[in-house]
Amino acid sequence: MSIWKQKQKTFSQSPFFPVFLSALIILLTSSIGHAAQVSLGWNKSTQDIVKWYKVYCGTSSGGYTIVTDSGAATTCTLDNLEQGKTYYFAASAYDAAGAEGPVSDEISYTIPLNDADGDGIPDSEESVYGTDPGRADTDGDGISDQAELAYWQDRWNEDADNDGIINLLDQDSDNDGIPDGAEIDAGSDPTDEFFPLNAEGRLAINAGGAEYTDREGQTFRADIFHSEGTAKPESSASVSGTDDPTPYQSERWGSFSYAVPLPNGDYDLTIKLAEIYWTEPGQRVFDILIEGSETVTDLDLVQTAGANVAHDVTTTVTVTDGVLDLEFSADINHAKLSALVIQRHATNEDNDGDGIFDLDEEYTYGTDPAKADSDNDGIADGDELTLWGDDWSLDIDGDGLINILDPDADGDGTLDGAELAAGTDPAVPETPEVPEEPETPTDPDVVFAMNAGDGAYTATDGTTYVADTGFTGGTAKAVRSDSAPIEGTEDDPLYQSERWGTFAYNIPMANGNYIVTLKFAEIYWSEPGRRIFDATVEGEPGVIDLDLVEAAGADTAYDVEIPVTITDGVLDIDFNTDVNHSKLSAVLVTKDAVAVPDTPETVFAVNAGGSRYVDAQGNVFDADRLFLGGTGKDATDRIGEIAQTEDDFLYRSERWGTFGYAIPLANGTYDIVIKCAEIFWSDPDKRIFDITAEGRPAATGLDLVAEVGSLTAHDVSARVEVTDGELNLDFTATKNHGQVAAILVRTVVK
Repeated sequence: MSIWKQKQKTFSQSPFFPVFLSALIILLTSSIGHAAQVSLGWNKSTQDIVKWYKVYCGTSSGGYTIVTDSGAATTCTLDNLEQGKTYYFAASAYDAAGAEGPVSDEISYTIPLNDADGDGIPDSEESVYGTDPGRADTDGDGISDQAELAYWQDRWNEDADNDGIINLLDQDSDNDGIPDGAEIDAGSDPTDEFFPLNAEGRLAINAGGAEYTDREGQTFRADIFHSEGTAKPESSASVSGTDDPTPYQSERWGSFSYAVPLPNGDYDLTIKLAEIYWTEPGQRVFDILIEGSETVTDLDLVQTAGANVAHDVTTTVTVTDGVLDLEFSADINHAKLSALVIQRHATNEDNDGDGIFDLDEEYTYGTDPAKADSDNDGIADGDELTLWGDDWSLDIDGDGLINILDPDADGDGTLDGAELAAGTDPAVPETPEVPEEPETPTDPDVVFAMNAGDGAYTATDGTTYVADTGFTGGTAKAVRSDSAPIEGTEDDPLYQSERWGTFAYNIPMANGNYIVTLKFAEIYWSEPGRRIFDATVEGEPGVIDLDLVEAAGADTAYDVEIPVTITDGVLDIDFNTDVNHSKLSAVLVTKDAVAVPDTPETVFAVNAGGSRYVDAQGNVFDADRLFLGGTGKDATDRIGEIAQTEDDFLYRSERWGTFGYAIPLANGTYDIVIKCAEIFWSDPDKRIFDITAEGRPAATGLDLVAEVGSLTAHDVSARVEVTDGELNLDFTATKNHGQVAAILVRTVVK
C-alpha cells in the first residue's frame, strides 16, 4: 500500500543561492510497523555558482537532527522516520568551495499511523482492544471497530450478556439474535435482549406513522426497517371494521420493502391494510412477497373489503437467515401498508424436556431451550424454576448472574445441584469441604488432581481427577454433547470443561516441593488475541500474557508445569484477565523429586514475532510471549531460505524496535541463545544494536549484515545468573531498531 501526498511550498530566496522547494511527496512503505520514507523535491537553482544541496530534518521547528547531502540531485529521500510523528524539513544550497546559503523556509508534515483496515483505529492500538488490524469490523456486526468503540465508550470491555465476549468483540451483545449493527441502526439499545421483539416475543410497526399504543397496551413502534416508498402520517379517515382505527390511518405507499432483523424461527405475521385514498375498485392493485414468495397477489382493497375498511392479511412465516423480508410492488398505482404485527409463533414445545416451554425459556427466563440444564449446576431448568420460585430472577451472590442461570447461586464454591444432593441450601453460602487428603490417584507421585468446571474424571493413565472444588469466583462450564475434539491429548473430556472469569483456587496441601501442572485448551475462541490472561501460583508468576490460540492453537491441549514450594499448608492459584476472561481446564499436582539432570534442559524457548515451532533438535518454541514493547513481525510467507540453519522458519519472524523480555525462572545459572537474522536490510550499517542479559552486555554494536550477511542465521550465546526469579533481556538500537528471531534458555549442568 502506498499513500502519496503533494504540497506546494516556496523557500525564501537567498541573494546568492535561491532554492525553491516545488513539491513534497510522502510515501508510507508497505511494511507495517517499519519506518516511513519522505521524499522531497525542489527546482534547480538558476545560478551556476550553486553546485550541491543539503536537506535538514527534525522533530521540532528549527531543531534539525538529520542533515542529508543530496549532491547535485534536486530530490532527496529520508528513511526510517517514525509513524505518528511530525517532522520539519528545510533545504539549503552550497558552492564548490563549501560556502552554504541560508536555510529555506520550513515545511512540516505529520506521518500518519498505519491503519491497514481503514477502521479509524491505528494498527498499534488494535491490540489494546483485541480487534483485528486486518478487518474493519472485527466481530462482523455491521459496525466498524472505531464506530463501535465510540458507541460503547467506557463500556467497550464489559460483557453485557455474560457470554464470555466483551461488548466490542461481541457480534450480538445482548444475545437476542440480532447483530449490534442492526440494533444501533434502528435506534435501539444493543444491550436490550428482547429487541426487536418485546418480552412477549412481539413486534408491531406503525407504517408511515409515529409510535402508538393501542387499547390492549400493545405498542406500535414508529416506522422502522423500511426501504424506499413514501410515508403518509396519520390521516383523518374514518376506518370501519376495527375497534382501533389509528394504525390504519397512516401508511407507507409506493414500491418499497421491509427487512426486519429477527432470530431464526417461526412467526405469526399480520399485515394491516385499509384503502384510505381510492374509493373505486381497480384503482389500486398490488402484490406482497414474504420471504421471496408471492403470498398476496393482485390485492384490490376496495374490491376485497371496501374503502376505509380495515383488512388484515395473516400468515405464518419461517425466518432462516436472521431477517424477515417483505416486498410491496404495484400492478396499478401504488402498493401500501398500514401496519405490521410480528408475533413469535406460539407452540407448546419443550425440546430439551426440562419442563419449561421453549418460548418461555427464550423470552421469559433466558434459559437455553436446547439444553435441559442451562447453567450446568446439576439441576434441570424446570426443577430450578420450582426451587427458586419468585426469586428466580434475583442475584443473591452479586456475581452478575441471576439465580436460575447461576451454577453456584450463593458463591460458596459448591454447585447448586451438589448442595441439594448434600441437603444444604444453595441460597446460603457453605464452607466447601475440601478433603485434607484428596483421593489418592494411581500414580504415587500424584498428590492432587482436579477437573475444573465439571465432575470427577479418570484419565487414560489412571489418574483420578476430583470434581471442581476449592475455587472462589468464576463460572463453571461442563463438557457438552457438541464439544469439539481436543488435539494433543487422549483425555479430551478433561480439556472440554473449564472454569472461566476472574477466579482463584485455595487447595489444602502439605508443605513441600511440588510440580503444579495447569492444563488448558481454548474451546471458545479460534483466533489469537481474543483471550489473554495471567496466573500466579503461590504468589509467583506461573503464566504471563497467555494466549492459548497463539501458543498452541484452538481446541488443542496446552500444559504449563510450574515448580512450587508450599510453606503455609495451602496451594494458592490466582487467575487474572488481560483480554476477555481467564480460564482453566484442570490442575495436576505431583511431588517434585528435584532430580539433577545430567544434560542441559531447555526451560524456555520462544519464537519472537512468530507462532509455535519445534526445531530440528526437538526444542519446542512457544509463540511470542513475555515481551515488553517492540513490534512482532511474521514474514514466513515473504522470506525465502535462511543460510547457516536447518530451522529457517525460526528466523523468518522477529520482534523489532526497542524492547525487552521478562522471563520468570527459578534462581540459578542458565545458558541463553539469542537467535537473530537480518530479514529487512541487505546492506551493512543499516541496523546496529546492543543486547544485554540481566544487565550485562551479551552483544554490543551488532550489525548482522556486516557480521554474517543478510538472510543468515546468527546466534549470540551468553551465560547468566538469575537471582530475582526473572531473566531480563533488553534490546536497544544505536541505528534503526533492535531485533531478535528467537530465544532459547537452558539449564547449566554442573
